Amino acid sequence: MKTLDENDLEKIFADKKKNFQIGDMITGIIWKVVLFAGIVSVCYVAINFYGFKDKIQYWYKTDFQAKPVVDKSEPTMSQLVSVIEKKQVAVKPIIQPDMPENSIRIPTVNIDAPISWRVNNLPKEVSQGLSKGVIQVNGTALPGEKGNVYITGHSSNYVWIRQKYNSIFSNISKLVVGDMIYVKFGTEVYVYKVYDQKIVPANDLSILDPTNESRLTLATCWPLGTSLKRMVVLANQIYPSPAKNKAPKEIIRFTKLPGVR
Repeated sequence: MKTLDENDLEKIFADKKKNFQIGDMITGIIWKVVLFAGIVSVCYVAINFYGFKDKIQYWYKTDFQAKPVVDKSEPTMSQLVSVIEKKQVAVKPIIQPDMPENSIRIPTVNIDAPISWRVNNLPKEVSQGLSKGVIQVNGTALPGEKGNVYITGHSSNYVWIRQKYNSIFSNISKLVVGDMIYVKFGTEVYVYKVYDQKIVPANDLSILDPTNESRLTLATCWPLGTSLKRMVVLANQIYPSPAKNKAPKEIIRFTKLPGVR
């Protein structure tokens, strides 16, 4: 059996010291990565404070308290049964809500906001319109016209920009098939029923395309406070009858989506 001399012992301890140093270096790198990720996450939440605040409030009211918002303008089951029993054929299925002219209301996600119509898809005009509420992009259809009514709003905004509608569309991802959306254009209330929801790339221009049906498209940036993708909600007009809608006067082919953040 070989006896370890002083050189052998020095080599063994040197190897162990080297292994400890490598381990300490790896641990240090991991902690730096975790710290960096934590700082980035805190900054992201702080910058998008308004959007996260709205999401937390919505969660608290609908999930934590388990009291989801009920759209009272839809007929109740007893009302529908009464209609069937009385054999009423021509029945107005929707109670029009009392809302200001040129505004949008979505009861299930507590959205009430003014709409700026015919806003050109230019950064300055889009930004000015969004500071007042939500916007309908000029070149898409208007309510009462056949086609695609495209309305967009902020999911969030920088915390240092203090505006009332900074995160007005932060919760449209909570909309589900069957939810009602009310748009008052002038003195007429148009009612739309949600039929789909999706996330698309930021360069997907198809959501601005004209359609044969009378459709409402709601869009906002996604994930919250970024412009990486778009959260899109699609709804069909159910009142007044879309059969009465006219063809739009002007349709524009777009080269980019509005930057709403």
